[in-house]
Amino acid sequence: MEFINNMELACGLFKNSHIQVKKAFFGLKKNVIYTLTNSIVKGSYMEYDFTNGKKVAMLLETPWESLEAVLGKVGRPVPAENGMFCLSMCYSQDRKFAAMQLCRYVSFDYVPTCDIRFAEGDEAEILLRPFVK
Repeated sequence: MEFINNMELACGLFKNSHIQVKKAFFGLKKNVIYTLTNSIVKGSYMEYDFTNGKKVAMLLETPWESLEAVLGKVGRPVPAENGMFCLSMCYSQDRKFAAMQLCRYVSFDYVPTCDIRFAEGDEAEILLRPFVK
């Protein structure tokens, strides 16, 4: 579990109109909430080798209508211990919201390879299937 504030996609996530930050536990803790379902948003981070990173990139670039077909053909990407790609993702506990961004390791730093992909409803559930158990 990652702190969402420390993730690469945090700035873009907080600009989303369906995301709200609420203070909890006497203001010492902050919860990120997906307002359409009032579900708490979690953060996660995974690394991938070159081959599996390309699979993740393909899944993030695929239109959601054909996502299940591509997922069936490509298969589930397998995380690596120290990969050249990293996937930052935030998703609601009910899996009705997802935000993902893939970065590539270049010159001792991770650089985004694409814009943040936001998904809601059925699209989010399909997009999260290969990444969240």
